[in-house]
Amino acid sequence: MNYQAKFNQKYIAVCAATLLFNFNSCTYPEGPSLSLRTKQGRLLGKWEIAKIDGQRPGQYEFIMEFEKDGDLKYGQRNDTEASYSIGEWKWESDKEEIELEIEGNDFVFEIQRLTNSELLMEETEDNIEYELEKLDQ
Repeated sequence: MNYQAKFNQKYIAVCAATLLFNFNSCTYPEGPSLSLRTKQGRLLGKWEIAKIDGQRPGQYEFIMEFEKDGDLKYGQRNDTEASYSIGEWKWESDKEEIELEIEGNDFVFEIQRLTNSELLMEETEDNIEYELEKLDQ
């Protein structure tokens, strides 16, 4: 077997393994069933809270930014002012849930959907549903 054929076999095997790994890692109730990005890769970045229990949050934009080191920037802004704070985030339950530490309080959210542009999560204690849209893609 020549070098090119061996390379092609290895390349196909690596691609297949990557697809199988990602297929098995996408277990949220509302999908996606297949993603080429990891859960963390989809989560990291800046998000706007678009709806809370189906309602728009009002005159302010509520922003959450998940950083790779576990820092969480969150806050609100409107046309004339902005206010941001720092918290922390971490995965829970094999990346099925996310825990947010905000101003000394811990909140656990069950992730329902996580794509490159959408995050749907439910706060487990009060069953409040949050729909977020990614601002930076």
